[in-house]
Amino acid sequence: MTSMKPRRHRLFGLLILTALGAQAQILPPKNPALTQGICALTHCDGYQTGAMDVRGPQGPSHRLRDEEIDLLWESPISAGAFDITYPDGRTAYWVTKVDRVEKLTVEQGKLKVVQELRLPMQKFPYYSGEDMQRFVAELDRHPVTSDEYRALAATWKGYETEALRAFYGALGRDGTLYVGAKDRIIAYGDAEPGRIDSPIVQRGEFVFDPTRMNKAMPVPIIIGFNALHDGHLAVVSMDGTVIVIAPDLKSAQYYRLGGETIWNGVAVDEKNALYLAGNKTLLKLIWKNGRISDDPADGAWRESYDLGPRDKSHRGARGTGTTPVLMGAASERDRFVIITDAADVNNAVLYWRDEIPADWQALPGERSRRVAGKQPVDCGVRTRVESYSENAAAVLGYGAVLGNNRPPKGESMTLDVVLRLTDPALTPLGMHKFVWDPQTRQFRGDWIRPDVSSPSGTPIVSARDQALHVGSIDQGNWAWTTIDWLTGKTRAVYTLGPSPRYNPAYIAIQLLPNGDPLYAGFGGTVHLRLGQEDRR
Repeated sequence: MTSMKPRRHRLFGLLILTALGAQAQILPPKNPALTQGICALTHCDGYQTGAMDVRGPQGPSHRLRDEEIDLLWESPISAGAFDITYPDGRTAYWVTKVDRVEKLTVEQGKLKVVQELRLPMQKFPYYSGEDMQRFVAELDRHPVTSDEYRALAATWKGYETEALRAFYGALGRDGTLYVGAKDRIIAYGDAEPGRIDSPIVQRGEFVFDPTRMNKAMPVPIIIGFNALHDGHLAVVSMDGTVIVIAPDLKSAQYYRLGGETIWNGVAVDEKNALYLAGNKTLLKLIWKNGRISDDPADGAWRESYDLGPRDKSHRGARGTGTTPVLMGAASERDRFVIITDAADVNNAVLYWRDEIPADWQALPGERSRRVAGKQPVDCGVRTRVESYSENAAAVLGYGAVLGNNRPPKGESMTLDVVLRLTDPALTPLGMHKFVWDPQTRQFRGDWIRPDVSSPSGTPIVSARDQALHVGSIDQGNWAWTTIDWLTGKTRAVYTLGPSPRYNPAYIAIQLLPNGDPLYAGFGGTVHLRLGQEDRR
């Protein structure tokens, strides 16, 4: 188990930690249009913070026993398990994948499929649990560094793009699941509303109008999904189009960025503002009177961010790798949106999200007064020439944690590469926490962990016990790592093993109401039985 102590900036003493600890309990407001459970969409809340009002695992570090790992074998990659409680008191977790939509429950500590609806095959077929077990067993027979392993992993290259087209969605308050598809939004629900064991049926769809989109790509690829508080769906596509869709799926408004693509999700606030990042600029748009407004008089704005040479030469001119995340409650004086820019070594950049305070002076070297803070995400390695955060910041209160998701040689995170991340030559390393101090109005580094790997899945924060949870790699093994939010010290490392069956591929890690970790692994849905009782 890694035991390196975090390096802390001495400027932050106990006084500031106390002030920030008080802020850390603040969670985003519940969206009345969505299910009121723990997670209603990717990153769980409309602010995209990844913060949950749940207490996580409390036990000591250990290698997990077989009875502690509940693996439901099925196809890989999902954007989350969206929960809703039915009238009989049971909770279902709606999951959408490339090849299926399903409802899961946890009964006697074990995941169970309640209902499943198979989706039409596209480039990749339906993968049964038996299919995945056979494929993973073949991978397990070879060292991760071997040519044989590399060749097997290569057959999955491109699956991540199919997943992007298929799994972003949101679960409405009435139990309707809205999911992005290749050229449309599809609504699924229970054939018999109110019954957890009801079959899943398609309720409706909205097909995009290509004449109103940027058409920068042959087929629209949904890269972000959210819901406005008035019930409209907010969708962004890679070609650079923002689409706000009516709840009944009968009409929509389109907004084209013009000359930009979008590679990340969209955050919304309680005032129906949308925050999204193109590959050159960060935008705030306003949903007002049934239209998408970019008028500064309505509160909209647009800001460019730094682009380094490697953004084009090494990253395909994708710009920022992070979904915008909102920081600060509506009742607070200081409210922000945070992203990383696309400098060669990414910077964490904090922007005032509403009106800029009248007495705020532009930071030295910054063109815009809207920038409230900028710090390099170097994870303590001052000689680093490249870092790239593919995952959104995990935010609680005025703290934000970002990881370095760039393999040492700069490989792109296609699924074949993600399957080989336990190879030390590929393992990305480094986590970095930043804080806004409302007393001094400064954005600074807090703690750094150059030794911790958060390679692919976005970390989450359990607000009840001030803990950061990371789907990590520890000494060549997949592990669930818990880190103290305020100090950066490791609380526990729960080791699963080196097998790719435990690989938390891409976005979704979360906590169940009793604190049990849940995530979409390459082998299927992984549930770690580390909770003792309902600890919500």
